Amino acid sequence: MKPDPPVNVSVMVMPDRKLSVEWGPPPTWPDPFNFLLKYTMKFHWGRPETTRTLGPYGSNKMVLSGLLAGRTYYIQISAKDSLDDVQSSEWSTPINATMYQLMW
Repeated sequence: MKPDPPVNVSVMVMPDRKLSVEWGPPPTWPDPFNFLLKYTMKFHWGRPETTRTLGPYGSNKMVLSGLLAGRTYYIQISAKDSLDDVQSSEWSTPINATMYQLMW
Protein backbone atom coordinates (compact mmCIF):
# COMPACT_ATOMS: atom_id res chain seq x y z
CA MET A 1 0.00 0.00 0.00
CA LYS A 2 1.41 3.37 -1.05
CA PRO A 3 0.78 6.20 1.45
CA ASP A 4 -0.64 9.53 0.40
CA PRO A 5 1.68 12.54 0.74
CA PRO A 6 2.15 14.16 4.15
CA VAL A 7 -0.19 17.08 4.90
CA ASN A 8 -0.15 20.44 6.66
CA VAL A 9 3.48 21.16 5.80
CA SER A 10 4.53 24.40 7.48
CA VAL A 11 7.79 26.31 7.64
CA MET A 12 9.02 28.94 10.07
CA VAL A 13 12.05 31.16 9.56
CA MET A 14 14.36 31.03 12.59
CA PRO A 15 17.40 33.05 13.66
CA ASP A 16 20.84 32.15 12.32
CA ARG A 17 19.59 31.34 8.80
CA LYS A 18 17.54 28.28 9.76
CA LEU A 19 14.15 26.98 8.69
CA SER A 20 11.98 24.80 10.93
CA VAL A 21 9.75 22.49 8.87
CA GLU A 22 6.86 20.41 10.30
CA TRP A 23 4.17 18.23 8.73
CA GLY A 24 1.40 15.76 9.55
CA PRO A 25 1.08 12.12 8.48
CA PRO A 26 -1.17 11.25 5.54
CA PRO A 27 -4.73 11.26 6.93
CA THR A 28 -5.53 8.06 5.03
CA TRP A 29 -2.66 6.09 6.62
CA PRO A 30 -3.93 3.54 9.16
CA ASP A 31 -3.04 4.42 12.76
CA PRO A 32 0.30 6.24 12.36
CA PHE A 33 1.30 5.16 15.89
CA ASN A 34 1.19 1.45 15.03
CA PHE A 35 2.16 1.68 11.37
CA LEU A 36 5.09 4.06 11.59
CA LEU A 37 6.21 6.15 8.68
CA LYS A 38 9.55 7.66 7.81
CA TYR A 39 9.88 10.86 5.87
CA THR A 40 12.18 12.25 3.22
CA MET A 41 12.52 15.97 2.54
CA LYS A 42 13.63 17.55 -0.68
CA PHE A 43 14.34 21.23 -1.13
CA HIS A 44 15.83 23.58 -3.66
CA TRP A 45 16.43 27.29 -4.00
CA GLY A 46 14.83 28.41 -7.22
CA ARG A 47 16.29 25.96 -9.71
CA PRO A 48 15.42 22.25 -9.68
CA GLU A 49 19.06 21.34 -10.40
CA THR A 50 19.90 22.62 -6.90
CA THR A 51 17.63 19.99 -5.26
CA ARG A 52 18.93 18.37 -2.07
CA THR A 53 17.32 15.34 -0.42
CA LEU A 54 17.45 14.56 3.32
CA GLY A 55 16.28 11.47 5.15
CA PRO A 56 14.59 9.23 5.67
CA TYR A 57 13.78 10.26 9.24
CA GLY A 58 11.26 8.97 11.77
CA SER A 59 10.31 12.46 12.96
CA ASN A 60 7.70 14.79 11.49
CA LYS A 61 9.87 17.87 11.90
CA MET A 62 13.25 18.96 10.67
CA VAL A 63 15.49 22.04 10.88
CA LEU A 64 17.43 23.18 7.85
CA SER A 65 20.51 25.23 8.72
CA GLY A 66 23.32 27.05 6.96
CA LEU A 67 20.93 28.63 4.49
CA LEU A 68 21.77 31.76 2.52
CA ALA A 69 20.02 35.10 2.95
CA GLY A 70 18.12 36.32 -0.08
CA ARG A 71 17.20 32.86 -1.34
CA THR A 72 13.71 31.40 -1.51
CA TYR A 73 13.69 27.71 -0.56
CA TYR A 74 11.05 25.31 -1.91
CA ILE A 75 10.35 22.29 0.31
CA GLN A 76 8.43 19.02 -0.17
CA ILE A 77 7.98 15.91 1.98
CA SER A 78 7.41 12.26 1.04
CA ALA A 79 6.32 9.39 3.32
CA LYS A 80 7.17 5.69 3.35
CA ASP A 81 6.37 2.77 5.64
CA SER A 82 9.20 2.40 8.18
CA LEU A 83 9.56 -1.29 7.29
CA ASP A 84 10.16 -0.45 3.60
CA ASP A 85 7.19 -2.65 2.68
CA VAL A 86 5.57 -0.11 0.35
CA GLN A 87 6.38 2.54 -2.20
CA SER A 88 7.09 6.11 -1.16
CA SER A 89 4.23 8.56 -1.42
CA GLU A 90 4.11 11.30 -4.00
CA TRP A 91 5.72 14.55 -2.83
CA SER A 92 3.64 16.97 -0.79
CA THR A 93 2.54 20.25 -2.30
CA PRO A 94 5.57 22.58 -2.39
CA ILE A 95 5.85 25.19 0.34
CA ASN A 96 8.38 28.01 0.29
CA ALA A 97 10.17 30.41 2.59
CA THR A 98 12.56 33.26 1.91
CA MET A 99 15.61 33.86 4.07
CA TYR A 100 15.97 37.58 4.69
CA GLN A 101 19.10 39.38 5.79
CA LEU A 102 18.41 40.96 9.19
CA MET A 103 19.60 44.53 9.45
CA TRP A 104 20.51 45.88 12.89
